[in-house]
Amino acid sequence: MTSRAVLLLLTLVAMLSPSPGQSPDVIVGDIPNASSYGSQAGIYAYSIGTTSCNVGTQPLAWIAGTNQHPVIAQNVYRLKDDKFEQVGMSWLKHGYAALQGNLCGGCTPYPNSTALGVGCSDPYGSGTNGSQGNLGPRSEVNAATGYFPYPYTLTPPVNTIGGRIQIKATDLDPNLNAGAQYFVEAHYIHPEDATFGTDDNNASWRACTFSGSGYNLVLTGATQREEQALRAWQSVDPSVLIQHADVPGDGRVSVAFKAAALGGGLMRYVYAVQNLSSDRSVGSFTVSLPAGATTSNLYFHDVRHHSGEPFSNSQWTGAVGTGGVTWMTPQVFVSNPNENALRWGSTFTFAFDCDMPPGGVTLGLFKPGTPTSVSLPPFVVPTMFPQIGDPNRDYTINGVGSGSSSWVTSSVASSGLMTSTYATTDAGAPIIWATAPTAQMSWFLTGTNSADIGPGGLVFLVDGSNPAHPLSQFFVTSPTGNFQFAVTAPASLVNSQRYFAMAHLAPTSPDGFWMSQTHLVSFTADPNLTPGNATCSGGSLVSLGDDAFVQQNLGYSFSWYGVSYTSLFIGSNGYVTFGAGHTVYNETVSGLVGGLPRIAMWWDDLNPATGGTVTWSTDNVSQSEVCFSAVPEYSAVGANSFRLTLSSAGSVAIDFGAMGAVDGLVGCSPGNNLGSGLPLNLSSGPNPINAGQAPYQLFDTLVPNDLAGYRVVFTLDVNGNPISQN
Repeated sequence: MTSRAVLLLLTLVAMLSPSPGQSPDVIVGDIPNASSYGSQAGIYAYSIGTTSCNVGTQPLAWIAGTNQHPVIAQNVYRLKDDKFEQVGMSWLKHGYAALQGNLCGGCTPYPNSTALGVGCSDPYGSGTNGSQGNLGPRSEVNAATGYFPYPYTLTPPVNTIGGRIQIKATDLDPNLNAGAQYFVEAHYIHPEDATFGTDDNNASWRACTFSGSGYNLVLTGATQREEQALRAWQSVDPSVLIQHADVPGDGRVSVAFKAAALGGGLMRYVYAVQNLSSDRSVGSFTVSLPAGATTSNLYFHDVRHHSGEPFSNSQWTGAVGTGGVTWMTPQVFVSNPNENALRWGSTFTFAFDCDMPPGGVTLGLFKPGTPTSVSLPPFVVPTMFPQIGDPNRDYTINGVGSGSSSWVTSSVASSGLMTSTYATTDAGAPIIWATAPTAQMSWFLTGTNSADIGPGGLVFLVDGSNPAHPLSQFFVTSPTGNFQFAVTAPASLVNSQRYFAMAHLAPTSPDGFWMSQTHLVSFTADPNLTPGNATCSGGSLVSLGDDAFVQQNLGYSFSWYGVSYTSLFIGSNGYVTFGAGHTVYNETVSGLVGGLPRIAMWWDDLNPATGGTVTWSTDNVSQSEVCFSAVPEYSAVGANSFRLTLSSAGSVAIDFGAMGAVDGLVGCSPGNNLGSGLPLNLSSGPNPINAGQAPYQLFDTLVPNDLAGYRVVFTLDVNGNPISQN
């Protein structure tokens, strides 16, 4: 190296040296696009684009020709049959120059491309990230320190699939993967992030699909920043629990957990273990079990190393032993340093069936060092189902009685009516005490204390197996009688099972509860509802702040309650208006009827400025689309996806995807008090509508949203009046 080059490098190091209390922090700000390269020998190849952001307080080094730049891992995951599994991974894209974009806002540009400025972003398209000439092996990178030798010593084969994300055709074939959901993950590793401890937020994920005979990768939804792939599983299934184990002096390993009911008292316990950044890696995984537990159907799934990486692809073996079940590598480190340990940037999945809840987990570390393992406490799981009823409690669902000696199953339409009968004879002592531990109480009261149920009162316990997200909760005051209520299972629960039970506060012993026997209810598809597709079909992004609107030209005339319009206004709070824009966030029936002419897809206090996307498209002939994808409420909680399709041929269709909001309003109105409000149950159509009426449904905690995953269609007459709803 010449003296001039040495001086230049020393100057760069001095410029990038952080001030006390300051540090860089690289994240994946966006996964904007994807490339599909075809297949070779039954293996399909892909790459995804990544736009990084420096959300820290110091510039981030980005120096080509040295190891002071980031490397980028690309992964693909599949959720199928309650198992979250990694099905593909790539080699590492090496960063070479930093542009100074403003994707994440507040960019202070660095004067050249050798560092990423504070608040700045740097885009790499999927073509760049799939270019084989700049891909290096994962095996030479220590993710805990960010160190790697440069130049790296291995290069991938230059063929169709070499070094790129590789996925077996059998993991994509829809005939073999019915109902599967897929996700991509991008993950940056940088030595400065490791040094300053800002490397736990370097991964982001995005939903995707694979289409056509060539299984082309199509990105859907929005990029979920600073979230590792396990959070994708949790976003789809909120019952999934996640814990993190930080290895002292090393990196992080995360464990996600799912408990799924099988019936007959058996549960399936699924663990997805993601090594985010541990160089020491994981060589064994142990789940402790109580004495007397019966365990069966041990399961293991890993992801395949490829393209010349030295690591083995040997399978872990599982065995039930004293005190638990353990999976481990076939060989230990001293026998084979390249054994198939759980390396950084990859996820292994484990599962088993058991009749008793598991205890904590232990991660045995593969490479020698101290400690030799790290442990996590038990995941809090329901321990009281199936509940055997008190002899004096009789609870039926749609005529199926519970008795008191065993639990029973029932079948209910996902948006139908459930009729329940509960009879009680107050005798004997309560079987559940109000002073029971919180975890036990939460099983049947889902966080409600005894003061909410008066003496002799009852509570319907819906989805007691999953206190984290009950479907509904119903309170009644009579100790006996028939009760009919609407089931509010979203489309995602069709063909799934949930637990129902009932608690009775003893009037003679107000310090305790009696429990009915448990019903395991299977939800079936409701013939009155049509499955929806809230996937945005493209179009242009609409920039909306909080409580804002944007006007869009239709390109054709659209009749709405007898008035012809050539444009509409998209409001950030989940509606479109005609004639003028609107910013009101609180949804009310009076606002629907008396405000502007409106279509409320999901009127709520939404805030696209803090997450998700809103897109607009029109064919300029007869059809337009407004699509909200993963837009949160103002409180930045939940993600709400829905799509409005206008057709001048006479229809307004609203497709609902995942909906995190509890309260909201769906409806149509001519506005200005020109039509009377018509309350409907949108999930029980077809519903007739008189011309000029304003049909709607208002959802809240008492009438929870049951439209997730479904489609609502309003048919219009020749003047644009809604005349029916399906």
